[in-house]
Amino acid sequence: MGIAHEGETLTEDDVCAMAEVDGIDAVITGHTHRRFPGLDHPARSGVDTQAGTLSQRPAAMPGFGGSDLAVLDLALERDPRGHWTVARHESRLRRNTAHTLADPVVLSAARESHMKVRSHLEEVVGHTKTALHNFFSLATPTAIDALSAHAQATVIREGVRGTPESKLPILSATAAHTAGGLGGPGHFLHIPPGPVQRRHIAGLIPYRNEVWALRVSGADLRRWLETAAEVFAPLGAAIGPLVDPSRPPFHFDTIHGVTYNIDPRRPRGNRITALTWQEAPVQPKQVFLLATNQFRAAGGGGFDCAPKTAVALRSPLPLAEALIAAITDPCEHLWSDALPWRFNASGASAILQTTPDALPYLEDIAHLSPAPCGMTASGFAKIRLHL
Repeated sequence: MGIAHEGETLTEDDVCAMAEVDGIDAVITGHTHRRFPGLDHPARSGVDTQAGTLSQRPAAMPGFGGSDLAVLDLALERDPRGHWTVARHESRLRRNTAHTLADPVVLSAARESHMKVRSHLEEVVGHTKTALHNFFSLATPTAIDALSAHAQATVIREGVRGTPESKLPILSATAAHTAGGLGGPGHFLHIPPGPVQRRHIAGLIPYRNEVWALRVSGADLRRWLETAAEVFAPLGAAIGPLVDPSRPPFHFDTIHGVTYNIDPRRPRGNRITALTWQEAPVQPKQVFLLATNQFRAAGGGGFDCAPKTAVALRSPLPLAEALIAAITDPCEHLWSDALPWRFNASGASAILQTTPDALPYLEDIAHLSPAPCGMTASGFAKIRLHL
């Protein structure tokens, strides 16, 4: 759980209510990739960004992925009844940088396990003739998305074989995870042409979520896509960011098996146009089988929580193995080669922030007339797109 900003309604992400529970003396929080204490969170009721307290309880959030070490120093006192309480505290973060020295004791203790893990992750499980990356996954569907969608749908198709659900059209939803955001300009996926290692698979599937199949109506599908399209910032006369900086990239899903347009100029909740399946408009009561993951099905990222009656399958098959199979045999097509979605905002422009490593691959988004326009202070490359 993280610390919600003032006005945010995602209460399941807000740890502040938990900090008020009697008996909790200190809180180590996370989830949102931000840092606390510090400037990542504005002051709000119950949140002291300088003292590092939530509801007057000592707290810390150490960034993400080992970016910081959180240190909570607590001075304890015992009251006349013999109960220990926190009399005072100091909460601070220590940045982990390229100049941070490794602790030799920790390295020695971890070395044997570390080498085993590295050896396992270096195993070659397939090959790719072209580069697979998600540098532009918030601007256009990518091959890496299609590969993940294919693997997910294959798991579901095998799982429902011989059941009534096998007759339903199969769609597949994939999130733009590991696509920058608060993770920074190094937080992207890139598999160069050549051997594909298990470490690449781990990057594509960072969490051990189960693959689920949901029965969804055309109306459900449209709501899902509208929720995904909320990540885009409202476009106006001035050229601004393509993505709302307060929205994590993984809140954006691409659904394969249908085609649709996104117009960020329109108000949130009304951005999806021309939603079709097999070139025919999707009808509100039309029924599909949607392959997704356990996190999304449970409402993760602000999506609707799927009712139990909508769950057609919870697959026990590991998605990692399905992804390896998809890389090994990429020729089988579940859908047409048409891009699932594209922008439909003629005359509008916006700035995409991506990794500088993306600059040699601008041909992948040639239809958006990309124009590099400098760097951000945090190291992102800025690319002007014509939508």
